[in-house]
Amino acid sequence: MLRPLLQHLDDDPQGIALQRDGGRAFVSQSLRAYVVAALAEAGEGPMLVVAGDDRQARDLAADLRAWLAPRPVRFYPSRGVTYESHLVPPPHLVGLRVAALDALMDAAGQAEPPVVVVSAVALSEKVPDPALRPHGFAIRKGDLLDLDETAQKLAAMGYERVDQVEDRGQFAIRGELLDVYPATADRAVRVDLFDIEVESLREFSTFTQRSARRRRGDRGRAAELWPPSTASWRRSPRREEERPDIAELLPVGDFRELPRPRRRARSS
Repeated sequence: MLRPLLQHLDDDPQGIALQRDGGRAFVSQSLRAYVVAALAEAGEGPMLVVAGDDRQARDLAADLRAWLAPRPVRFYPSRGVTYESHLVPPPHLVGLRVAALDALMDAAGQAEPPVVVVSAVALSEKVPDPALRPHGFAIRKGDLLDLDETAQKLAAMGYERVDQVEDRGQFAIRGELLDVYPATADRAVRVDLFDIEVESLREFSTFTQRSARRRRGDRGRAAELWPPSTASWRRSPRREEERPDIAELLPVGDFRELPRPRRRARSS
């Protein structure tokens, strides 16, 4: 657990001033995630962190998860394609975006307020109204699961039912097994049922179709399922230019700049 180490920022007068008044600070790259995590720990309510691009935002979100666990940290990427192109965004990007939006919209119902790391490009993109998109759900060991209802729910979220799961956004049902490849996961998950009770969750290889190892979901974590596509979302009657910005949907009071390095003056 790294979280207790965040309290050491209170030992620095400049750290205390930064927490209290905000402002700018020079922070080395190696300590940037620590300082941002400490500021998030000292604050109240949800926190939105803006990075320069998707890669920086993704890496920063991963570092913040290590510092702030078990506090939820979400990465909100850009769509990858423009609305004008009429191309479908990759399933994992859709899932990550919906998971981040849901975390912010449902912040009041969570044990701890979420931290969402977003790129500057993603922050400037339009987003659909919350009422237009389906929400995600989780499957945990010990849950009672009706396969027919779950199949309908997954289909409504945009998952494709197949005979054999091979890619994100697909699911298959074989007897008392539910194979599903969550939009935001690195590997597919095999849900084993005993009658209607979830007995185990295991990751498996889509190449060999063999279970790889028992998921940590058997120790309390869950398989999180988020919509992998926008195909099943209800159409908005509003035109593209009338869609809200993400900033209009966030329950965040204000935004602060990430610390950025100062340029050194050249000696003559």
